[in-house]
Amino acid sequence: MLTVGNDEAEVERRLSEGRLECPVCAAPLRGWGHGRVRVIRLAGGTGWRARPRRAICAGCGTTHVLLPAGMLARRADSAAVIGAALAGAAAGLGHRTLAARLGRAASTVRGWLRRLASRAEPLRSAFTALACALDADPLLPGPGLLT
Repeated sequence: MLTVGNDEAEVERRLSEGRLECPVCAAPLRGWGHGRVRVIRLAGGTGWRARPRRAICAGCGTTHVLLPAGMLARRADSAAVIGAALAGAAAGLGHRTLAARLGRAASTVRGWLRRLASRAEPLRSAFTALACALDADPLLPGPGLLT
């Protein structure tokens, strides 16, 4: 699964122009039908009906489901809903309180929090490497800021 933008027309254009790369081998992806229809649960009890585009790699032949940015792989809830639960947990709220606020089962919210806890170190490491690649020392003032 590969996360792409939310604009279907833009994703189709990039796909047809060969500007989407395979995350396995970096060869261009080509259109390859659509995935199954999914209903993603949004905040407030509403649903988002989506049918993600599928693509196949011109190089290695691997197939990928192209997910809009608000949809997470293997999750029935939107990224915004899960993100709200993670932010609430960071603020000290428990999974039952968060579940009640979000209108989700306590076991579902507990599962999200446990999954994040199990992946915390690899995520921290990856984001630290990304931050260093963007700015090796973000605490130092930039040029012209020294007085």
